[in-house]
Amino acid sequence: MTVEAQLDDRGCKPIPHSRIDRFESTAGPLVDSWKLDPDEHRLWLQKSATGVH
Repeated sequence: MTVEAQLDDRGCKPIPHSRIDRFESTAGPLVDSWKLDPDEHRLWLQKSATGVH
């Protein structure tokens, strides 16, 4: 499964690095891969299903 999210307000300031670091340490281990574009306020998450029959 791949999830892509983007904030509607593109006029916002870039996401601070401290918040990116906190996201990486908290949510990073829960997904297989992720990518963040702090300038465009876009986030991609990918998680493979395991053990599904």
